[in-house]
Amino acid sequence: MPVLNSPIAREVLEKAPGLAHMYERYTAQLDRLMAQGHLKPADLAGKRVLDWECGAGIFALLFIERGAGACEAIDSWLQVEDCQKAMGHIPNLRFEKMGIVDYAGDSSRHGSFDFIFANTVTEHMLDLPRQLPLIGRLLKPGGLFITNHDNYYQPVGSHDHGFLNYGDGPAIVRQGPACWDAPDKCAASAQHRAGVKEKLWWTWTDEMEKRLTPEDCTRCPYFKRSQPWAHLTCQGEFREVFPHVAFTTGFAKSSLNKVTPFQLKQFVIEAGFDIAGWQTNKIKNEPPPHLMAPPFNFSRDDLTTCTITVVARKAFCPYGE
Repeated sequence: MPVLNSPIAREVLEKAPGLAHMYERYTAQLDRLMAQGHLKPADLAGKRVLDWECGAGIFALLFIERGAGACEAIDSWLQVEDCQKAMGHIPNLRFEKMGIVDYAGDSSRHGSFDFIFANTVTEHMLDLPRQLPLIGRLLKPGGLFITNHDNYYQPVGSHDHGFLNYGDGPAIVRQGPACWDAPDKCAASAQHRAGVKEKLWWTWTDEMEKRLTPEDCTRCPYFKRSQPWAHLTCQGEFREVFPHVAFTTGFAKSSLNKVTPFQLKQFVIEAGFDIAGWQTNKIKNEPPPHLMAPPFNFSRDDLTTCTITVVARKAFCPYGE
């Protein structure tokens, strides 16, 4: 059980004990933001906060717990009933199932927030250059915007977490067995593949099972997707190795926008913000040399930056306002 900072949190976790791990993890994340000086107590005390794409609402709870005057939490996929069951008793915390475009479409909300927070949201926004100015509209002049952005160009920026995920170090590590080195080949990873197919059904399917190549493991999609930076090194055969539309760019069911770190900074500046903080969190995997050479020409920073914390202040109204 995590250390609870307030009676509010104790009551919430009594109602929804399944949120305890998330509460503990996000508390540590918020503590780091404050220790690094990106977020100060004065940024919350009595202030009106918006948690953009709030997930289960834990950050919204933490903002109230740490002195925010009111917090609105919105999410395109919000389970409103679950949030209401756990946190509906908190009078200055409100949840709404709504995306940022519709939310900012209500002009009465313009200029009404002191602080807007987005945790691993911006990498999923398919029209990020148009959506960031909406954040500016909602903020008061000088208002604070903080986002934790998950960089697509890191070893598992594709979010293919059934095959690669964070380990110790920190480093991105293979999640399944190295069946290509096993005497029984595909059989050695069969159980893992079945688990991925059940839990992350869009990443591994029966059709993918037909593409296993035990006669030459280097051609196998399981082998390829078990290697860090697979989503970059397999560019020429991307649709074959990553067949589901979630991995592609620009479609309605795409899950990632593939913004580079440079583009992210440019979009924030163009949206009318002054950048007050830009902190990159690094991964220890060593990038393949060919990704830093033509025709890729990625920088080491592009490839080893796992997340970026962006701290920005509203400076002016975006173009066309």
